[in-house]
Amino acid sequence: MQYINFNKITSLALGAIVLIASSCQRQNDNSRFAGFEKVLDLKKVVSLSNKANLQNIIKLNIPAIDESTFDFNSSISNVRCVPLQTTGTMIGGIDKIFFADNRIIVVDATISKTVFIFDGNGRYVNKISPAKNKNVANPLTRFHTATYFYAQKEIAFYDDKKDIVYYFDTNGNFKKSVKLYFDIQDFASFSTSNNFVYLSMYDGNKHLKELKGSDLYLGTQDGQISAIAPDASQKVKINSNYYYNSNIASSGN
Repeated sequence: MQYINFNKITSLALGAIVLIASSCQRQNDNSRFAGFEKVLDLKKVVSLSNKANLQNIIKLNIPAIDESTFDFNSSISNVRCVPLQTTGTMIGGIDKIFFADNRIIVVDATISKTVFIFDGNGRYVNKISPAKNKNVANPLTRFHTATYFYAQKEIAFYDDKKDIVYYFDTNGNFKKSVKLYFDIQDFASFSTSNNFVYLSMYDGNKHLKELKGSDLYLGTQDGQISAIAPDASQKVKINSNYYYNSNIASSGN
């Protein structure tokens, strides 16, 4: 009588599944960022010093999550209340708010998946959301996160499936798009320059050896990277305890 070793068969099957999954993942990564060698100039990427310039830093002591009070008076000198016109807006949630150039820009990337534009007095101007059918006037079909580009007075949307950033003006008109050849989870621009800071996740750009060990990059609007923050990387433990490096700010905050 012959016996079948099911344990051996199961191990072989699992091994095959792992190999197939790994192969597919590599193929997806390679095709996703195909041609990055011709676009990204990584020879000039430098590591930023981890010694912060503390001259203009204001230290805030954030209370523990189980505490119910926070002394805003110690850090805020005045408060201005601006009611937002709600007709036709339907804001589901607020992920980010930007104040600039007689505009109040509300990003709701979670519920309504829309960015709402108001003027400085709270009057509704326009809204930008993914188009149901791709068109020239609005090629945006989805977005993962959005930010405000201060230098150009534009709203930037990041599509994490296509790795494309779409730029609109503060009236809601589409301007241009830029292809990224690296993965990000969030990004922000500096109010005093054309530079962007890009936040990746969990060493998500393994195809770029120059970025190894860092999830925080300094770059330009056109998707070039000029510097990285060394050892600024987020980590995950499989035992359900999530933790992150203390020198990385939470995405969206």
